[in-house]
Amino acid sequence: MAEGAGLIAIAEKVLSRSGFDRLLGAEIDQLSPGRCRLTLSRLDHLTNPAGFLHGAASAGLLDIAMGLAVLAELGFGDLHATTAEMELKFLNPADRSSLPLSAWGEVVRKGSRLLFTRGEVLDREGRVVASSTAIYAPTPGLQGPSQEEG
Repeated sequence: MAEGAGLIAIAEKVLSRSGFDRLLGAEIDQLSPGRCRLTLSRLDHLTNPAGFLHGAASAGLLDIAMGLAVLAELGFGDLHATTAEMELKFLNPADRSSLPLSAWGEVVRKGSRLLFTRGEVLDREGRVVASSTAIYAPTPGLQGPSQEEG
């Protein structure tokens, strides 16, 4: 299994196939089996009308962080992971003064059919912006349309 920078390179290739993941623009800081940490340095395209981080962006960051933790736990092989359930709590607003934001996810239990995770989005002061628990189901690696196909 790849480690360190090799694991991050594999994860970045996976994320590059998702338009939504590219739109969010988070960078992978740390990745190991069962753990992931992302950084978000820009908000201008992810705010609600009040200028705060949109709740959907928080959900997306958490889904990516927890999902990559799952994929790293599974070894980035022939399996993908589908979000089966996700619970979110929005605890503090985040705006440009909150940057950079970090999102972390970890696998807390790996069952025979499901993986259970938790994660948080934190502002630059370490305040929790959002927290989540989620359940992922390993699925055969489904290949979406390639970049060239649009």
